Amino acid sequence: LAGALGWERWEPSSYRWLAAAAVFISLPSLFVTLLLGRLERVSLGSGFGIERHNCLKHLAAGVFIAMGTFSIALLAAESSLWLFQQLELQVQSQSATLMVRNAAGTPLYVRAAIGVLTVIVAPAAEELVFRGIAFPAAAKRLGMLPAAIIVSLVFAVIHVDIITYAPLFALSMALCLAYAQSGSILVPFSIHATFNLIQIALLTLTELE
Repeated sequence: LAGALGWERWEPSSYRWLAAAAVFISLPSLFVTLLLGRLERVSLGSGFGIERHNCLKHLAAGVFIAMGTFSIALLAAESSLWLFQQLELQVQSQSATLMVRNAAGTPLYVRAAIGVLTVIVAPAAEELVFRGIAFPAAAKRLGMLPAAIIVSLVFAVIHVDIITYAPLFALSMALCLAYAQSGSILVPFSIHATFNLIQIALLTLTELE
């Protein structure tokens, strides 16, 4: 039955899994967030610090910060990989690597859709939920640093790959700090989107070699 339904091709490393996650998680998250804002009469501008005259400034700031953030996350990833090797634990290829490899022979529109989902849809949904809603709510009750740590731990764990926990935790901490300092969700969104774009570009270049 599983073979007939094609479930063997729906592992987390498959681009089909990414599409399913977008349809059933990311897009509904965006819709629910916007719906709640409308019901509460809270606009994107007032609720998440999105101001038309500052959009480009915040997006550009995110791209700039992402460069440094990527270096920190890369260091965390290498340190994590070294630790796993010292503990003689088997480390499989990351899902992101496998996903790029599996999508290499797909039509151009499929690869373009993967790019849109990874660089725009997923970061937008995750930033609205984690930084826009969860982090401020937790910060009111626990304080900024404990809230950032808790949100970052959850953010890392939901991405499945244990080898990515350290870099994703570092990334999330930077995203929380960026939102707290800027007051605009566009800054962490831009950091997150740029981070994913750099990762995809490097993985694609690696696969082409």
